[in-house]
Amino acid sequence: KIVALILIVTVPLLVTLITFIVIRAGEIIEKDANERMRMVNDSLVSKLSVWLTFNESALKQLVIMPGTVNMDPKQQKPILQAMLKAHPEMYLTFITDLEGTSIVRSDDRPHIKYFDREWFQQALSGAIGYQTHIGRSLPEPVLGSAMPIRDDSGKMLAIGAYATRITSVTKQVEASTIGKTGFAYVVDNKNRVV
Repeated sequence: KIVALILIVTVPLLVTLITFIVIRAGEIIEKDANERMRMVNDSLVSKLSVWLTFNESALKQLVIMPGTVNMDPKQQKPILQAMLKAHPEMYLTFITDLEGTSIVRSDDRPHIKYFDREWFQQALSGAIGYQTHIGRSLPEPVLGSAMPIRDDSGKMLAIGAYATRITSVTKQVEASTIGKTGFAYVVDNKNRVV
């Protein structure tokens, strides 16, 4: 009877204690995992923001240069090629007309129509355009970006653009792991994996 009484008292107590410990441990592990994910996310956001700001600044500089704004292809091509030298992750810089056809390119490939690209449509509306996609000149994932080229009166003359490999972004994301099996990935504004 004493053994039965001890079991009746201790077994529910042990079950309750073990259940509490397991639940509490799960909460602590979940909180730690969420904190690690937040830290990795904050780090990636910071790195990607710097990378995008750097590339956006280069594009802004391109579209306001007098040699670009004067719409003389003989002056524009050396500017486009110099931009590639200054930004090795970019593989193509170019200028399109307002219908989306490239009119000057940093390379010697034939002119390409870009009217269907989101980055072109966004730039044509006056905004800075961004799009991750598979490139037409380089069949791999790239970031295309563009903005309007305007004259002194503000009239839109053309669109300045670049295409950049996203390998530097990929390396930063690959370096951001969570534990032994966790991984990070980046999605664009349309929830597509970049």
